[in-house]
Amino acid sequence: MGYTSRHLVPGEEIIYTGKVSPAIFISPVLLLIVGLVAVGRGITLPLENEADIELLMLAGAVCLLFGFISLIGKIFTALFTEFTITNKRCILKKGFIAIVVSDIALDKCEGMVFNQSLIGRMFGYGRIGATTGGNTQTFGGLARPFDFRNQLFVAMEEAKSKMYSRP
Repeated sequence: MGYTSRHLVPGEEIIYTGKVSPAIFISPVLLLIVGLVAVGRGITLPLENEADIELLMLAGAVCLLFGFISLIGKIFTALFTEFTITNKRCILKKGFIAIVVSDIALDKCEGMVFNQSLIGRMFGYGRIGATTGGNTQTFGGLARPFDFRNQLFVAMEEAKSKMYSRP
């Protein structure tokens, strides 16, 4: 049970839950691969140029260290980030120990901003911003952003129609 489902208000239901894109793991994995290749190459080189081998091994070790640290950070990001649309709000929750929660009431949401880079289009992730009162809450690293956007539009329309149909 996630943070959002534990903090719903009475009568609130989760309509859609977005996922963090697996593409966030590309840079740490590339760093780990470069580090492994450099260390492996340093081990297999003949000992004629010992200074070059030490430099190559050091560069590989640094890449491995930064790749590992980055990978751990991305794992925590994937585990502890929630993109949720309920019948009343759009909610973004980030963090594990220090938690940041942004939410926008659907009936107050004025518009949306959608960004997807070329790499984001290739790997199926993007950034969505929901605007209310001149303030934009941004949801980045979102897998399948078009699905999230479409669900958010549907939820916004339903919330606004309920607001205007009250007697």
